[in-house]
Amino acid sequence: MPIRFVELPEFEKDKKHLRKFRRLEEDILVFRQALAVNPTELSGIFEISEKDRKFKGNIFKATKFRSRDIPNKGSQSGFRIVFHYDNPTDTITLIEIYHHNEKDDYDRERLIRNFPI
Repeated sequence: MPIRFVELPEFEKDKKHLRKFRRLEEDILVFRQALAVNPTELSGIFEISEKDRKFKGNIFKATKFRSRDIPNKGSQSGFRIVFHYDNPTDTITLIEIYHHNEKDDYDRERLIRNFPI
């Protein structure tokens, strides 16, 4: 079964906030294609629901995200993507995208709101 992708409305707002990166939408598409092959085993993806038990599910943070808007950085572009992977339904929900220079960590409140225990 092919993996289905869903974006939270907050993820859409995050992308608008980062609109100065003109190729971001294309870069997210490439990232989604990589996730579709192996959602939990890519290099630079860490499970955060394991560390933080205030929300349920398989929540992951990708720290290696290639952005063509930031030359000479490769996968160390500074973008972070938080997503939920529902294995039984093969659904990936994109929760949050941010640049680590603008924000220290993911929005725990957003995770608790969307994936409560």
